[in-house]
Amino acid sequence: MSSHAIPLAPDELAGESAGLSPPEERERLSLREGLRLRRSVDHFARAWYGAIASLVLTGLALKLFHDHPGFRWTTVVFGVLSLLGWCFAFFYFFRSRHVARAEQVMLTRLRALETRAPKPRELF
Repeated sequence: MSSHAIPLAPDELAGESAGLSPPEERERLSLREGLRLRRSVDHFARAWYGAIASLVLTGLALKLFHDHPGFRWTTVVFGVLSLLGWCFAFFYFFRSRHVARAEQVMLTRLRALETRAPKPRELF
């Protein structure tokens, strides 16, 4: 295997994509890196776990209220924690939708750049 087959330096990567200008090549590489991270998945996971925790806390608050009618501090505490949990879950759900839409725009732009970029050389 020759050493020029595997690009190791950014100069070699820039030499491969003669079809794109240097700013477009930098944009393509930054889009690839940004989409590799997939931040919307993290937000969806936080929303999911927040919703599960809120559901459990809501059940505890309702059970305490049912078993002990009247004013109880534990019922109020679990009720407030439940409401905070639901707010947390909805916040991250809407935030994840926003981030997913931004990732969709980035993916569309990356696909447009990838179709204009020349095909990479074969390694083997």
